[in-house]
Amino acid sequence: VVSKDAQGLMAALGAAIGAGTDPETAMTAAGVGIARAAIRATGTEGAMVRFVPDEPQGSVMTLPGRLPRLLAAAARKERPAPAIRSMLGGRRKSSIQARFPDDAPESQWGLPPTALRLLRDGARVDTLGELLGAARGGETDEVWAAVDLLLCLGLLELGESIGGTGRIVEPERDDIEIETIDAAAEESDGGAEQGDEEANSLRAWFEEHRTSDPWVVLGIDDSEQMTSEGVEAAFRAQSANFHPDIYLTASKPAQALARRCFARLGLAKEALADVDVLLEARQRMRAAEEGRPYASAAEQQRARLIAKRADVAARKKQWGEAHKLWMEAKQVDPTEVSYEWFALKTGWQSGDIEGAQAEAAMLELKSMKMGQRADLMATVGEIRLRAGDENGAYAAFEQAIEINPEHVDARRRMRLRDMRQSKSEPPARSGLSLKGLFSFGKKSDDSRGRSEK
Repeated sequence: VVSKDAQGLMAALGAAIGAGTDPETAMTAAGVGIARAAIRATGTEGAMVRFVPDEPQGSVMTLPGRLPRLLAAAARKERPAPAIRSMLGGRRKSSIQARFPDDAPESQWGLPPTALRLLRDGARVDTLGELLGAARGGETDEVWAAVDLLLCLGLLELGESIGGTGRIVEPERDDIEIETIDAAAEESDGGAEQGDEEANSLRAWFEEHRTSDPWVVLGIDDSEQMTSEGVEAAFRAQSANFHPDIYLTASKPAQALARRCFARLGLAKEALADVDVLLEARQRMRAAEEGRPYASAAEQQRARLIAKRADVAARKKQWGEAHKLWMEAKQVDPTEVSYEWFALKTGWQSGDIEGAQAEAAMLELKSMKMGQRADLMATVGEIRLRAGDENGAYAAFEQAIEINPEHVDARRRMRLRDMRQSKSEPPARSGLSLKGLFSFGKKSDDSRGRSEK
């Protein structure tokens, strides 16, 4: 830390050590005190404390331990976690930007595990709310303290400076050199020149894999590689392309982009560190290799909840809403064929899908239960009937009855057809003639003659 009165500070430290204080304890206490002053000083808008590691000897005091640890201790005293939650709780929609130190590998940053994880997550989310949602353990004091530490270090930028909303206290001694920072110069990857092939290549990879599945990020393309050992090997192989140390002599934009790419690799590896996640990823990849759909247990449950809402909308004859929900259920769980059928049916009923198109798609559906197949053929009959194809319609109704002899809708359609046909036919002839009618009851000539005799 650049100090305007380094000699005075060293003299005070010497006196404390001479009085019996452990040197490490005294230096740490001094470092925490300076860090607290730095935190208070950041209340000045547009200013940021800059820790300079390469000033001429005599103007710099080297602090013990990792600077982040000193700042973490200072932040706990200056702004406890409840205070941070109070300050930032209403800014969940604020955009965030993560920045990665470029002077040392990740293992030497000295960040607590929670802060390191949040920094990695910050590379793939856009708002504070999303970052808090990605944090394991939820919005605990530990998470809020880690957010504050990253903000103090300048590794996380939250829309505007946190100092604008924090408690501003004037430092007791003006021993911190403040330097105004040009925000435009602090962009995470700068503006790569057109000829900067390294930066452009890194940017293209990062954009392509910003939301990719973890195994895609790591370059795993075979389900047999989806093991703990395979993930570790893939991470090491990819690290050879993106580790920040490789780009120490590259342009500033390339260095910044390499850090972002490497952080993306770290997130992918961390995601697959969970055994359950790794198993699900292997099953999903194997299904893709075999050309069949896949849905996890969580996705199946989510799809069932969506399907219930779709069924309610269909019962109310809200066909457009039902069609939208059935389509959503089908996308979440493509393994359930009935979602596809209901989506086609309600799409036809709402007018979003033409009858001929819906019919053709329905007849292509496979692996349906017998009862569902009967319902499907009855629906095909209704589509054909509305289109004026009565022969085709009743052929479909007959198929539905063959599959399920008790199918209510198909049997009702067949009864209605029979009733119409019976009403349109002429009455059957009795076989009696008028001659027979008028001669009924009269005796024949022969019988009359016998009677007279």
